[in-house]
Order: sequence, then structure tokens, then C-alpha cells
Amino acid sequence: MRANFSKPVAAVAAARAGYRCSHPDCGKTTIGPGAARNESASIGVAAHIYSAAPQGPRGQGGLSGAQLRDLSNAIWLCQSCSRIVDANRGDKYPPAVLLGYRDLREFKTSCEMGDVSDLQGWFDEIVVGGAMLSGESSIRLGKATVFRGRNDSGKTMVCDWIAGTQSRERLARWRDSEPPPHLVLRMLHRAGVSELGVAVREGTIVYTLDGASAPLNPLDYRIVYLRSTATSMEETALDRIAHAVGIDYDTAAGLSSVIAQNPGSFVTGARVEGDDLHVGLSGNGDMLPFSRLSGGESWLVTIEFALALAVAEALYRPTLLVIDNAVGSLDRVATERLVARLSTPEFRFQTIVVATDQESPFFGWQLYDFGGTRGTIVPAYENAQISGNGS
Repeated sequence: MRANFSKPVAAVAAARAGYRCSHPDCGKTTIGPGAARNESASIGVAAHIYSAAPQGPRGQGGLSGAQLRDLSNAIWLCQSCSRIVDANRGDKYPPAVLLGYRDLREFKTSCEMGDVSDLQGWFDEIVVGGAMLSGESSIRLGKATVFRGRNDSGKTMVCDWIAGTQSRERLARWRDSEPPPHLVLRMLHRAGVSELGVAVREGTIVYTLDGASAPLNPLDYRIVYLRSTATSMEETALDRIAHAVGIDYDTAAGLSSVIAQNPGSFVTGARVEGDDLHVGLSGNGDMLPFSRLSGGESWLVTIEFALALAVAEALYRPTLLVIDNAVGSLDRVATERLVARLSTPEFRFQTIVVATDQESPFFGWQLYDFGGTRGTIVPAYENAQISGNGS
């Protein structure tokens, strides 16, 4: 039985796309005047990302019937593009590509509505290989993307290399890896498309821009990289937060005054008192010293600092927030709330979250499984489909 979309789901998919085709090379308006003065006409269709039928284009990726009919599996396209993406079993347009198209179109629509400031740019694709990875893997980025897998499967290495496009220091630990790691970051921006490469050659970190050698990275964007770091007992709360977010003490102190203003913030208030940071958390009316918070609570606060930094950076340049080894410290309720927040256009940046929990609540996000056969990176639902077929 086909998992068709209901009329309300199709209507919402169209509205979220601004009634424009989501294919970035098209973008045509899909609604307009009809044959009569009192009629309208539509050339748009709510297309399935994962197929409505078991043998359809791109397969069903192990999704249930309810998930196949859900809005998160819909992309609004013009009739011409809907036929193009489904041609030849959809091989040229896998689910990861269509998810990225949908997220980009919806984000542009929010910008056009004035809900957020004008879109500064879009991190479109990462191609990465080397070290513990087998061959090259392509990762298409959406508004929100998950790297999922066991420890030592390459997730942190890829995060380091994404951050390393802006800082060679991030890559120092990978200089002697074999085979030498390399990464290409493809960006869409107002001037067009740029491909920035970073690689190790004879122990030296080198850059390329659009295939040509470059002495440095000239592109204007920001990677906000949140990860767990070693700390000492002598460090203050702001020192620990600053190290985790990759900023200095003074910047952390400045952000403390705005973290409660993040949309849907876990923090209700914060103030610096001497060497300690006092914070209030939603659901708890008391302001507590950071040192008295539980591990999960301290990560909630640290995440809000990373969000506040990304919010500030995204006003002026394309921004990608990378959260490594933090979500695993949160309980299920906090994780679901964070996931819902990061999916909204209120946050004008894109996000990568690293997770180890195979049951993490990231439905509708771009999901990539790390650590498959011989160190591969595979889109998660396609991986589920392969497993389901026993191949």
C-alpha cells in the first residue's frame, strides 16, 4: 500500500517552501492564476523523499508507514523536477540530497518572510577521507545533521577537520595519520559556489580553493566547535566553558549576559560573581553556582554559550555549530527539546550534532552512520534499508 501524503501535509509542505520548487537549480513559483479570473492553478507537488511504495525511487529506508506519510518526508517540487528526481530509481537524487534541498528552500523562505535576517550562505557538502575512513565519503548537510556511531568511528576526526578549515592548530593531532586525511567543504554564498580543501602533504597542512593551491583560507564563515576538553580544578566556570566552546574568558563573560535570550533557552538567567558563574535553569527558580550543577546541567549551560556565540556570528557570516560529545550527557527530555530548537529557522545557523545513541530522537534530520564496513560513512536510513534487505 502506498504511503500517500494527506492533503493537510501537502498543503503545509507547499507553504513551508513558499510555493516554490525546492530544487536549487529551479526555484520557480508553483502557484498562480488559473484559466478563469476566479481560479488559481498549481504546478507543484509534495514529493516523497523516501518512497511511498516499497519498490519506488530511493526505497523506504526502513521507515514506518507513519514516518513515510509524515511532513518530514515531504519536499515541495514543481511537476517537472518531481519527475527528474525520481528518474532512474532516484539514483542521482538520494535522500540526503533531497533533505538538504528542502532545508535550504525552507530556510530561504524564512529569510524572504523577514522572520530572520538575510541568509548569509549555506554549508552544502563535505567530502572527507583518510585516517580511519575507507575511501572518500560525501556528507550533504541540512539545517541540522547528525553524525552517529560508536566511539573511534571517525566522528570526531571529521569534526576536527571541519573546524580545521579555519584553524590549522585543530589538525595538529592528525598530521601523522595514515593514510593522510583530507576534506573538501562546498559552500553556497552570494558570490556563487566555493570549494575549500584542506589536506596533509608531507606533514604540512595545506589549503586549496576551487582546486587551486591557497596559502590560507580566504572565505568568511565561522565554525563554532563545542567539545569536551580536559580541565583542572584551578579553572573557573568561565574558563571551563571558554575552553569547551573555543573562545577566550572575556568573550565567555560577555556571552553570559545573553544566553538566557536564546530562543527556548534552558537558562533563565546568569551572572558572574567573582570567580564563579551563577545560573538559573528552567524548572528551577534558584540561581546556583556553576560548580554545584550536575554534569548534565553544566552541559546545558555550556551548550547555551555555544548557541549564543553561533547566533551572534550568524548575523554577519555563514555559521556552522558543531556539537561533539555533549548531547550524550543530556537526558532524553533535554535532548528532544534541544533537537526541536535547532531545527527551527530562529537559529540562523546550521548544526552538526555527534551522537552515539542509536535511538536518538533525530527523525527528520540528516543522519549519517559512522563506523560501518571498513570505516564507511553511510546515510542512516539508507543503511537501515540495506540491513533490512539482508545485503
